[in-house]
Amino acid sequence: IALALAATATAALPAQDLAPGFVDPEPILRAARDAIGTDNLRCMTLAGTATRPAGECGNLFFLMPRAMSLINHTESFLMKEVLDMNVVIRRPVHFSAEREAFELRFRPRGTPYVSRKGWLPYTTEREWLEYAERHRAPDDPRVFE
Repeated sequence: IALALAATATAALPAQDLAPGFVDPEPILRAARDAIGTDNLRCMTLAGTATRPAGECGNLFFLMPRAMSLINHTESFLMKEVLDMNVVIRRPVHFSAEREAFELRFRPRGTPYVSRKGWLPYTTEREWLEYAERHRAPDDPRVFE
């Protein structure tokens, strides 16, 4: 599925070296933070168009950063990924035409908690970061921040 994404921020984004079909959300979020200021962020919209022959079906996948929550859940499936504490969003697309628009709206989570007390060995984002650093494998290339 080809994606054309439009962000509300107007700052120039650096070129990405990513697999086809993958869009790194960090430059978009960074541009939004720089353009409007993190303290003033109330809502962010990610809108775009998926392209595929009419009559086909497909899925769009998004990785939502820990600090955000999805406002418009309709037609989206959410999965919490507990290694990095992000949420994977799957948005099914049924192509009645060759191009189908989509829109996801986000807001800041507004809480330091990443899980309910007792579910995992950590509750707050700070506790999770400390846990992740203590339990990381020697060959783990992930950056925790």
